Amino acid sequence: MRVKKKFADSIYFFETGSNDYSFNAFRTDDYNPTLEVNTTLTYMKRALEVLYGLGARTFVVMNVTPLGCAPSVLNSDVGNGTYDAYGCKADWQELVELHNQRLTSLLEHLRNEHADAEWVLFDAHSIFLDAYHNPSKYGVVYPFKACCGAGGRYNVNSSVLCGGSPMYVDGKYVQWTKCEDPTQYIIWDTLHPMEWFAYYIAEGFLNGTHLSPSFNILERVNAVKLSRTDYDFITSAG
Repeated sequence: MRVKKKFADSIYFFETGSNDYSFNAFRTDDYNPTLEVNTTLTYMKRALEVLYGLGARTFVVMNVTPLGCAPSVLNSDVGNGTYDAYGCKADWQELVELHNQRLTSLLEHLRNEHADAEWVLFDAHSIFLDAYHNPSKYGVVYPFKACCGAGGRYNVNSSVLCGGSPMYVDGKYVQWTKCEDPTQYIIWDTLHPMEWFAYYIAEGFLNGTHLSPSFNILERVNAVKLSRTDYDFITSAG
């Protein structure tokens, strides 16, 4: 009973979809975005309901970030080659939007079906999108370029990724390098955010500003409120 209560009192965080789409989207002529979104969310629903059946009652589910703006996607030739006004791949952005819309609907369905549980959406997508659309607001100079990579327009080379072994590519020796000022970038390597930008993601999550319905995780777990001062101390000490 004690373990069951702990299980019920815990907060379960779900994040899925990014890799599903990154490795599969638009890679075949018959690729069907709607079908893949439906399949992805069907499996997510099953996983959530398994946990619910085991006694979990508080779920926070993160939506998919703007993949069409990620250096790895921008560097690839996958997609129809159209771009939005900001320089992100339009078809990828539409795919992500479809996923996020249907995820919102799924959580609403689960709220109605299992009203004794909390089904919370974490909108990380809007945090990233604001930075991509308004880079100067964050002091960013290269919103679509990776900090760590092996060159090219987006500093992404699929043959030599950040941290990978250098090699000869088309007769040229290629190795990765790291940017001098990480604060000028949103993305570390291909898709993952910089540590400094992760602060904004954590803030939106822990302070509840990007959670729907409104949900204060810090109050729930009786934790100390995150502050920029705390963050600066942690990063300088590390």
